Amino acid sequence: RAPGRPQTTRVGIEQMLPVMSQLTPGPVETKQVRLATLPAPLFIVGADSRSLAWLQQNSSALQSLQAIGWAVNVRDQASLERIKATVPGLGVVPMHVDDFAARIGLQHYPVLITRDSVEQ
Repeated sequence: RAPGRPQTTRVGIEQMLPVMSQLTPGPVETKQVRLATLPAPLFIVGADSRSLAWLQQNSSALQSLQAIGWAVNVRDQASLERIKATVPGLGVVPMHVDDFAARIGLQHYPVLITRDSVEQ
């Protein structure tokens, strides 16, 4: 490495696991929000059966929105792969979402978040 240059380490997705959250699977009431800086619609899901069923039901809508997926409460790579297989072509990454969720008053998932709404 060059002198004076910090050493960089490549971190793979597997180093981000497990990713746990205070959010739990459950019903989400639709509400209006103002997230003008949200770069793209995003969805938050877990590796639980409720999330996987929701992904299957909403896969084509999520694809057409080109939504970004954040996975929570995922213990291992196999669980993350199950989520990804349900929405092929969409990016799904493990993410610590508790601060963001608290800011928008979110307690449960699965959920779709756009610049102006939170809905299940």
